[in-house]
Formats: sequence, structure tokens, C-alpha cells
Amino acid sequence: MTFDLQFFGATEEVTGSLYVLRTDDHTVLLECGLVQGSRKEEARNAEPFPVPIGEIDAVVLSHAHIDHSGRVPLLVKRGYRGPIFAQNATRELCSIMLPDSGYLNEKDAEWANKKRDKDEPPVEALYTRAEAEECLQYLRGLAYGEATEVVPGLSLTLHDAGHILGSAIVELTHGTGNSGRTLVFSGDLGYRDAPVMNRPAELRHADAVLLESTYGDRQHRDIAATMDELTEVFETARAGKGNILIPAFTVGRTQDLLYLMAENYERWHLDDWQIFLDSPMGIEATTTYSRYRHLYGARLFGPDSHLPDLPNYHATRSTEESMSINHIRSGAIIIAGSGMCTGGRIHHHLKNNVWRPECHVVIVGFQAYGTLGRRLVDGVGSIRLLGETWPVPPAFARSADCPPMETSGTCSTGTGISRPAGRSILVHGEPGAQRALAAAVRERYSSEAVIPVRGQSIPGTSKAFRRRPAVAMILKPPGRTVPEPRRDPAAPQRVAALAARGAKSTADDPMAAERVSTLLQSASYRPADRDDEFLDSDDLRGVRLGTRSPQAGSGRPASAWHRTDDRRFRQHANRGAGRGGAPGDCAAAGTGRATGGCRLACAPGCRGKAAREKR
Repeated sequence: MTFDLQFFGATEEVTGSLYVLRTDDHTVLLECGLVQGSRKEEARNAEPFPVPIGEIDAVVLSHAHIDHSGRVPLLVKRGYRGPIFAQNATRELCSIMLPDSGYLNEKDAEWANKKRDKDEPPVEALYTRAEAEECLQYLRGLAYGEATEVVPGLSLTLHDAGHILGSAIVELTHGTGNSGRTLVFSGDLGYRDAPVMNRPAELRHADAVLLESTYGDRQHRDIAATMDELTEVFETARAGKGNILIPAFTVGRTQDLLYLMAENYERWHLDDWQIFLDSPMGIEATTTYSRYRHLYGARLFGPDSHLPDLPNYHATRSTEESMSINHIRSGAIIIAGSGMCTGGRIHHHLKNNVWRPECHVVIVGFQAYGTLGRRLVDGVGSIRLLGETWPVPPAFARSADCPPMETSGTCSTGTGISRPAGRSILVHGEPGAQRALAAAVRERYSSEAVIPVRGQSIPGTSKAFRRRPAVAMILKPPGRTVPEPRRDPAAPQRVAALAARGAKSTADDPMAAERVSTLLQSASYRPADRDDEFLDSDDLRGVRLGTRSPQAGSGRPASAWHRTDDRRFRQHANRGAGRGGAPGDCAAAGTGRATGGCRLACAPGCRGKAAREKR
């Protein structure tokens, strides 16, 4: 009885969640999220799915956020007609968010086509509003705690994750009795002091945990500290007679903000402000929160009302209403999407306010690398927006983000598991956050933590699922030895040379050389479509896993990973142990590309010949 897992999204990144779970004769997609970020990254959304559509038997969604659900319409557009399982509230939120995503795709394609030459083929929208509405018929809603067989032999139970309305910790059980195994996927987890949502449910057992690591390198920020910072922002903006812009995720952060404003109405002197929720989708989502108020304990709405409990609250649905806000020079609190400033009405409000020193933008959610929101948090001096460059005053952006987990306590409360699992697999996080969380898992539970890369597969029978060594980076607890690489007596010397000469970070991280040894022992894999990507570049200092290989007959880079022999893997590893080396760097893999000075077994300045002779 097999139970295999493969990773195709939200690996060493925080968007595009997509994992493939294979049982005996069935394939299940766990999440089907949209990649968000730069144009280059978002172009990945149009790539073929990693599994033939006809082989997919079911889809499971943890919650409605677009980075977890946004490619579902594309899946249906390309032929999928099976069930899509989600919590009841998630199903309703998807009916709001996915058509809106389709509308934005249409607008993006329309804008791109205006700039294209007449002889160029038109740009096609990833999917349209109508195509998004078409996919909704396949969504099947489930209640929390309701066990359902998604495919023969695989049972699904959803538990409250406390992240947004309808968010779920996904529990998948394959088989029964001693032969059964349980995989728990955390989804995105809420935090202990969440204003609106309940605390995440706690499960008793899992053989393996697929754990989000978005905030794995941060200590939980006390909610009181966040309230103090928001108080300071409101007071400063009030004294300066400016506006406050709050780019917020329309589901989750927006409702948290409205609740906190109602609770702190007098403290923040909000009677001096007008509060605008300038997001049609956010307005609809807030109404959905009112219909599912039995799923959380906070008093977000008045009795028998679907409006937030704020006397100066305005919901601006139309474009004309949104444009009228830009005439207000002082006293407006504008909550608008998107949460990472990647699009939406917040762009127009930034255009009218970002250059004004008396105005402020408050960042209340995680900002992925490459997004406009991240650049604002990082304090850039100017931004490019709607075809123009705008200066950004030094104190314009303030971060009042509320991280949803505590690094030191993540393993007990963050995972939702009351006792350690056999293996933790860290996804949905940037590399630094993942390494920090992996170290916490290792230290607290003496348990291994796996950080997968895109395309990696963890194969094995259901019994071996939690015991078999991982095929890529394994962070093992101190005191456990890593087997030396097989079939190559010279490999340990090359590893030692890399650690001594090439892996600069080894001085700060004694585990680096151990991880390289583990790679050479167990991971002779290479990504065929990520020629320019590195695996854990801070620790390996440029040890590459492979080069591009065209997919047969398609003319496109292959999206799957290909098994290679150990010798080929070591050649790729030898293709530069650092970045920016001197000319004439080692090109032992035969590409002829100078990528970094060879610091394994080659003479300085060699172009691969010395490496082959020394072997």
C-alpha cells in the first residue's frame, strides 16, 4: 500500500501551494494555489500541471486564499471534472474570490494586448470570470470533524486552523489499524491571540506533518504590542492631518482590522476618521463572515446585522465611489486590496498618497519577496506604480503584522499536534524561516525535519513513510551520524574541501557540511526546469542540482525531476562552490558556463578537465 508525496508549489516560497499525494491507484491534489509575486514568477501559473489532468481523482483545499485555491479554475478549464473538497465556509468564500481572480486575469490580458503589436498573437487570460464560476459546481463543502472518503482507502477530516473563516488543518488517513498511516497538513495556521478566529485545533497523532513555515524565524508578537503601534500610527496621522492606507487581504486581515477598530474605537479616536472598506470582494467576504459567525467567538457584528459594529464605516463597491475617496486629503482610513500591493484599488490610493509625508501606509500581513508591499516594508526610496515613479517618504510604511506562531512554541501549538510526529515536512516559507523552524523541531523533539524543493518526491510504502530517509535536505538532531556517501570513496574528501574552502557559512553553521554529506548520500536528483536556482545557497554556496533538459516533444523545460546517477550529481555539485568566482571556473557538467570557482578537487581556473582527470 503506497503513500507518496510530491511537491510542486510553496517550496522555499510562500505562494502557489500545490502538492501531489499518491495512494495505491489514485492521485489527489492537496491545494491548487496561484503563484504570486514578480511577472516572471507569475508566469509559472500557465505551465502545465505536474500531473496529467486525467490522473487526478480529487482535490483538497485547506482554505480560500488565492495562493491556495487560485488555480482551481485553470484545472477545470483544462479538463478536470472531479470533486474539490473544502470546508463549507471555504466553499462560499471561493465563490467570491475565484470569479474576482478571473476578472483580474481578464483585465491583465486586456492591458497586455493594448501594448502588443498588431502582428503579435493576443495574450489569453489565465482564466476568465465565467470559467471561474464554472468550476464552483465541483466544490463539495464539509463541516469540521466530518470524515469523508475522498478516494477509496483515503479518509479526509478537516479541523479548525484558526487562520481565516473556513480554514482547515487537513487530516488524511490511509488504511486502517496497524497498517494505516496519517498525514496532517497544517494549511495556514492562525495565532493564539487572533482577534476574530478561534485557536487552531489540536490533533493527537500524525505519522507525518506537512507544516507551513511562513513565520518560522520570528517570535510571536504580543497583540498588546501591535495595539500600541497602531495607536501610535493613528495619533501621528491624526496630528499630521493625513490619510492612512491599509493594504489588507480581503479575507482574514480585513475582518480582524474591523473588529479591532470597533474594540479600540475610543482609544484610537476613530470618531475623527471615516473608515472605508474599498474592496467589493472584501465587502462580500465580510458579509459571509456574518453568515458563519457560529465558527468564531468574536463580536464582529451587531445583533441581527451583517455590518461591522462601526458608526462611521463605509462600504464602497463601485468604481465611482472608490475614485471619490481620492478627493479626501485628511481623515480617511482606507482598507483596500490587494494585501501585498500586487494589484487592486490600493494602487490608485498609493498613487494619490504615497508621496505625501503626512500620510501613512500600515502593513498588516506577510509580504512575499518581490512584491510592492515587501519593498515598502524594506524602506525603498521610490516605487514604480501605474507607469510612473513615485517618491516614498522615509516613515511612510509601518509594519503592524501579527505573526501567527512562536518559533520556540511552534512545534507544540503551531502544528496542532500534541505529540511529535515521525517527520515534519516544512513548506510555505522562505528559506531562512524554514531553517529556523527546522532547527526548533530538531532541538525540541530530536525529530527530523525535511525542507523539500520543487519537484521533489518522498516515496515509500505507508509504513516507511515516516521512517525512510528523505531524498533531499534532512536536518538531523545532534548526536545522530549521517552515513557516508555510497559507491564513491573520494566523496568525503570533496565534501570536506567544500566545507573548508567553499561553504563560507559553515563557520556559522556546523551542520552545513553534514547536510552536504546527506545530499551526496541520498539525493541524486536534479531539477530540470530551474537551471538558475540553488538548494539552500547560504549553506551549500552554489552547489547546483542540475541543468535544463527539454521535455520530449514539447519544446518546454521539463517540470518533473529526473533521477541521475551519483557521478552525474557530483559533477553538477563540482560546477562551482561559490558565486562570482574568477574567470575560467569549473564547468565539469559540460555546460561551459562559468558559475563559481571550483573548490572541490580542481586546480584554480580549471574548466572541468582537471576535475575529470582527478576522478
